[in-house]
Amino acid sequence: MPPKRARYDRGMEIQSIDLQTKDNTTAHHTDLYDTQKYVVLRWGNTFALNVKFSEAFDSKECSLKAEFTRGDRPRVSRGTKFVTYLSADARNYYYSWKGEMKSINDKEVSVTVTLPNDGPIGMYDLLVELVSGNTTVHSLEADKKVVILFNPWDKDGGVYMEEEDRRQEYVLNETGMIWAGTPSSKHIWHWNFAQLEEVCLEATLFLLNEKDLDSDDRRSPIVVSRTLAEMVNINDDDNGVLWGNWSSDDKDYADGTDPTAWSGSEAILTEYMRTKRPVKYAQCWVFGGTLTTGEKMLLACENNSLILVNKCVLISQCWRNLPHWQIISVALLGGRTICQLLIFCAVFSWS
Repeated sequence: MPPKRARYDRGMEIQSIDLQTKDNTTAHHTDLYDTQKYVVLRWGNTFALNVKFSEAFDSKECSLKAEFTRGDRPRVSRGTKFVTYLSADARNYYYSWKGEMKSINDKEVSVTVTLPNDGPIGMYDLLVELVSGNTTVHSLEADKKVVILFNPWDKDGGVYMEEEDRRQEYVLNETGMIWAGTPSSKHIWHWNFAQLEEVCLEATLFLLNEKDLDSDDRRSPIVVSRTLAEMVNINDDDNGVLWGNWSSDDKDYADGTDPTAWSGSEAILTEYMRTKRPVKYAQCWVFGGTLTTGEKMLLACENNSLILVNKCVLISQCWRNLPHWQIISVALLGGRTICQLLIFCAVFSWS
């Protein structure tokens, strides 16, 4: 049987897509992100769209379809393309996506899309299609990309955080203090994590792309956390963010920035995105502060508990077999200072 002929194939077009940025970002707790290029959302929430047409929309003759795509060659089978149908007989097959047509007002249609709580984090292009029968009459891409993050407000999500005061501190607060030094000589570094800045958002997602994480990995807070930890340094020759340097000679920092000069992650990630090369130079608290920026942004875990320890400690001959928390306990309790130097940096995330 031949496809039903499209009624509006000679002129009806989608004129605009209103992403309702203010209302959606407020509902998704992302309104503090300082960006004009992206709409930042969270998995497990519903967001609204208004679609405007060149002539009156008739739901009996046509319907709408929204496609979210990520990467160069998106495929449904790879989890890089998601489709939601917006009609009376909506067919939403993929990962519990749900589309609903809320109202029709002559040339304008209001719709909602409910995101699943286990989708892969990343940056998506949004395409809306006008469909009549089996024919796509017209399509239009939204003028902003959609970034979708994990959701600590979603009880069914993987990073749910029950207490609102903790969500405000660990997810939305941009500043903090980093403790470094030894038990007898402690230092406090005031750090601007700047996880709500546009360049930090872009840099963190860029790092995930550099590691070529597939969709299953992007659904896992554990895998994402480990990936960010790998990419904050250059130990694996993976074009990570920071170049470590623990020299005591100022001349060794001449071709970069002395680690003590950094006071936040934004300047570091701005330089990294400009050059796409490791930024010189960093020591433990710089690595930790920069990593925390990515963790606070993407994972929304309780990761502001940042422990940075520089200490010569005695842990007999088997310190390598001790779990990290035991090493920290020894250091904080003031173990004997001997020739074995342990330089320790840790960012702990849990939910």
